[in-house]
Amino acid sequence: MDAESFGDGAGWEGAAGSAVHPGDARVGDQRFNAAMGPCRLHLAALDAQIVSGSGVGELACGVVSRGDGPPVLNVIVVGDPERSVEVTCARVSGVWWFVLADTGEGVARVDEVADVPGVLVRILGRG
Repeated sequence: MDAESFGDGAGWEGAAGSAVHPGDARVGDQRFNAAMGPCRLHLAALDAQIVSGSGVGELACGVVSRGDGPPVLNVIVVGDPERSVEVTCARVSGVWWFVLADTGEGVARVDEVADVPGVLVRILGRG
């Protein structure tokens, strides 16, 4: 899977002279995209799907940021927090996917968000 660059500024063109780092639009774009960009919005949709129960009440989750990297959704098995996985998003051939943060393995396309909790239960059951 060849993921396109995260935080490339695509889709938001107003960062020149960013308040985050004046004169460094690239850093401002990356931080803006991490906080409000498509990846964060897709993760929020997955978070809501998991929190709502959606037939899979054994998971809990929360969006976290780690440094300058993309945000991730930390998903755990309720009652067994050692069984966890981090999910992020990658754009592959123009399509957004939920992917495992550590391996880049595709979980599902973001438009299949309703199916992702079940997939994550199966992934967490392997470990």
